[in-house]
Amino acid sequence: MNPPSDYYDTHGDDFVRDTLTVNMGELYAPFLELVPPGGRILDAGCGSGRDAPVFLAKGYYVVAMDASVKMVEAAAALIGQPVLCKRFQEIDWSEECDGIWTCASLLHVPRAEMADVWSRVIKALKPGAVWFMSFKKGTGEAVRNGRFFNDYDEDSLRGTH
Repeated sequence: MNPPSDYYDTHGDDFVRDTLTVNMGELYAPFLELVPPGGRILDAGCGSGRDAPVFLAKGYYVVAMDASVKMVEAAAALIGQPVLCKRFQEIDWSEECDGIWTCASLLHVPRAEMADVWSRVIKALKPGAVWFMSFKKGTGEAVRNGRFFNDYDEDSLRGTH
């Protein structure tokens, strides 16, 4: 199985076109209510960079990262700042983030690696910080249209940590 970044490096222009203007407003509000003003947000698996400009415009300090070189380039161009080319499995911060935003990005992590990723993300959070995550609803792993997906429902997600 190829890493998800291969898909995005190959199909990045299409992905950016299809996702850049998706309105995520109703998801931002409950997340940002829990991040202190001016707080540090890690946009992990930032893709096109769609979400970071919203956080920046509201005065948050944003660190964006993605495993795909193509997505890193697209996001950096959009937000006007460097974006880290980094996998979840490489997160190595300790209590540095007031919020971590993983919008439809963790769904590319294989289940066998999820416990490690969860521990890395949790370690990166400051005490009392908030973590947003979203997945496609389901209960298994599959390759669909050239991309690997790890789907969860509420019960299967509870068993990941």
